[in-house]
Amino acid sequence: MAHRFTIAAGFDNIMLTDGRMYDGGDTATLTDDQWARLSASFIEKVVRNHVEIREGGGTGGGTEDPLSPSIFVVARKTANQAIPATATNINDLAWALEANSTYLVHIVLVQSAVTGSSPTLTLSFTGPGSPTLVSLRRYQMTSATAVATTVITSFTAFANGAAVANTLHTIEGVIVTGANAGTLQLRGQAGGTGSPTVTIAAGSGGHIEKIS
Repeated sequence: MAHRFTIAAGFDNIMLTDGRMYDGGDTATLTDDQWARLSASFIEKVVRNHVEIREGGGTGGGTEDPLSPSIFVVARKTANQAIPATATNINDLAWALEANSTYLVHIVLVQSAVTGSSPTLTLSFTGPGSPTLVSLRRYQMTSATAVATTVITSFTAFANGAAVANTLHTIEGVIVTGANAGTLQLRGQAGGTGSPTVTIAAGSGGHIEKIS
């Protein structure tokens, strides 16, 4: 497996574990061993758009296993974010989608705090135009024991539900892009009265797998 990523802006003359120098905005590709020698703090500060490239388990000169996912892209929030009463991008949770490709999606959000009266959280996506298929399901904890589910079949908003502190939102499903590439961006909007906000905790995140 290899690891491809972008060096964050503002970090120049960085020597990585492959012995090469990089500047902010450069793309690097490291082997598993080289990646393992990067510190967690370095990855958090410097690494952006990390992609794991799986070469497959076939034999005969490294033939790619057609059943193995070709690209696995992870994103996570590096800081808490208070979502206001206007639709807002959820920082760090965006993925580049290629045209004519199929992706599996899995995202988990930790809702760590809420304010206002009867707060709610609406989650939505923007993405490439004219997709062939969008089928995404959201599981929202509306109490410590209750879970509500909603489904979207286009890049739009899930129906909202009661926002409760220290609960989870999970989104999973399938996206098949058409002729257009673009960015899959997760967005949020708090509802309720009394200046509502919903805080999404650092460490929330997810991944997409390109399977064809």
